[in-house]
Amino acid sequence: MVKARFSESQQPVKIIENGDMVTVFICLNGVEKTDENAFEESSTSYIEYDYNEFVEEKSLLDMDDLNSNPENYLNYIVNPELDKLKNEKIVESKTLLAEYLSFHPLFSKAKYKEGRYYTVTEEKQRQLTSKMAMYNIYSQQSLSYSLLKWNDVGNICEDWTVEELTKLAMEIDAYVTPLVEKQQAYEKMVQKVSNIEEFNMIGNLVFE
Repeated sequence: MVKARFSESQQPVKIIENGDMVTVFICLNGVEKTDENAFEESSTSYIEYDYNEFVEEKSLLDMDDLNSNPENYLNYIVNPELDKLKNEKIVESKTLLAEYLSFHPLFSKAKYKEGRYYTVTEEKQRQLTSKMAMYNIYSQQSLSYSLLKWNDVGNICEDWTVEELTKLAMEIDAYVTPLVEKQQAYEKMVQKVSNIEEFNMIGNLVFE
């Protein structure tokens, strides 16, 4: 943190985005001051701020926290080594989530009373969302949709009713959302780390 002078009032946080990078300017605790010039018999008024500026990868910053608590970033220093470790840890957490979803299908009785397992990967979730959206498009045109099909693990697609598929979609959402939130919370924790010592204290992300 340094002291910086401005002729006009400054906003506490200013963020300029450029692709994956952000330039951050922080101005806090402004104090109005005046410098007297005895030789020219004049004075200069300004506002002095606690100031910091830095360029960082957006993915490594908790943007909500930055905007809400800029005082925590007055002494923020870009550390290339730490940034690399944080980025790797965040990527790793997303990979762990994807792997967990891939190897832990959802058991559902949405169609069969005895229940079956259904894949809940991100790709499969997108396909289900697309399928339901297409059904709605046909319905809005008062047309029947003969391709409302889905499959359980290890089997081919078969006809589903919209009620069955809606129930499955709701169950998948209830199953996946807490896992995604856990990964997001872990990512935010990594983003807030400010030194190697804090980074080394972070445990591994576990979903079970």
